[in-house]
Amino acid sequence: MNSLVLFFTILILSSDTDKKNIFSGHSSLLGSHTFAFVIGVLSFKDSRIETYPSEGRKDQELVSTLVKQGVPAENIIFLKDKEVSLKAIHESLNSLLKRSSHGDRFIFYYTGHGYAESNNVFLAPYDMDDDKPIETGFDPFQLATILLKTFKGSEVLFWGDFCNAGILGEVVERITKLNPAIRGAALTSAHRWAYSTKNWTYTTLLISLLQGKKSLDIDNNGLITFKEARQNILGAMWHLEDQLSGEWYSNNFNENQIWSKTASLMEEPQEFSLKNYPDIPRSTHSIAPPSMQIKREGRWIRIEVTDSYLGFYRIRFPKEIQDWEEWVSVKLLRISPPQKKRDLKGPFSLE
Repeated sequence: MNSLVLFFTILILSSDTDKKNIFSGHSSLLGSHTFAFVIGVLSFKDSRIETYPSEGRKDQELVSTLVKQGVPAENIIFLKDKEVSLKAIHESLNSLLKRSSHGDRFIFYYTGHGYAESNNVFLAPYDMDDDKPIETGFDPFQLATILLKTFKGSEVLFWGDFCNAGILGEVVERITKLNPAIRGAALTSAHRWAYSTKNWTYTTLLISLLQGKKSLDIDNNGLITFKEARQNILGAMWHLEDQLSGEWYSNNFNENQIWSKTASLMEEPQEFSLKNYPDIPRSTHSIAPPSMQIKREGRWIRIEVTDSYLGFYRIRFPKEIQDWEEWVSVKLLRISPPQKKRDLKGPFSLE
């Protein structure tokens, strides 16, 4: 055989083999080696805690999607509403993780309320006391404690649809630092210091990513990867909700991990696609004026800007109003009007 012909024959065969290897890996995220613990709390025993409508809830759909995409039903525990107590969380989590083996993956998902207290964020179970979130809420760092003791697998992936959900990134960071053999990532609806919308935007997008919606395949190669999931979540929350999402992943986590093969079915025209929106500005926003305000509960409050990123400002409230910092869209702020003489007490004051 001519050497040139032989070269191209090998090249073609190699290309076909590589393509088969790439596509055969689409089950790398979901399969018999994956375990999932899903928690959804939309109603609460304490009537002071805000509830969410159960009609059209997406956490149930997320569970169904995991099963359809290859995760055995027996590998999934789904607790919702009245089923979610601190005791149930601990018992269910331990029982699920004890079944793990070397090479397995663990997925954690929570939707509900995230209470920011004492430099931590506590996840609200059904029976949480609104006055005692630290004592009656679930400390997400207990996930790290239990995982490091019980989990025998090699990868963790945390998803969260709640206020201050970025705390899950800190939990994953702790897990991977204390056990470098575990790689991990967290993709959440909100940053560690940011409120989250009441809409199901994040979870709906998460489901679409796992289903392989064509509009989410950024490079149009027939595959949706972790990197594309991260880009889509950031873009959707930025464009649709004026909200800064959260993300963290360890150095040994594969950004090219395949989440799904794109489906061949026709999609609804309203399906979110980054291709329909302008690029998110990559540079940090210009330095904010020294004095700005945000509107809360019908009044403008003078705040201090401490950082900026992708069109968001990190703001600090005056301690006499709320000892709190958060990331907000620049669209929610205005430059403070000239201060009246009685207001000249520092950067914080009411209008």
